[in-house]
Amino acid sequence: MLQRLRGQKLRHAKAEGVRDHALTQIKPMLSVKKVWRPKKNKEPIIVDDEMHMDDDSPLIKVGAPPNEGMDIYEVFILPSDFRAVK
Repeated sequence: MLQRLRGQKLRHAKAEGVRDHALTQIKPMLSVKKVWRPKKNKEPIIVDDEMHMDDDSPLIKVGAPPNEGMDIYEVFILPSDFRAVK
């Protein structure tokens, strides 16, 4: 039984090899050339943030800090599974 299956597999592999060889003779497989091209993006639009500031905005309240760049810090808290064992 196993010898018959092995023989069948070998016959199929040989037939596939002959078919692949014939197809390669008819139309050879060529690799696709990849050519680098720069992206065609529109020119960047430079926006002045101060021009778009609305001092009458309800978000800017009396006594709020001046509208300047502020440092932002992020804090990540890991679950207890990741804590170091003492």
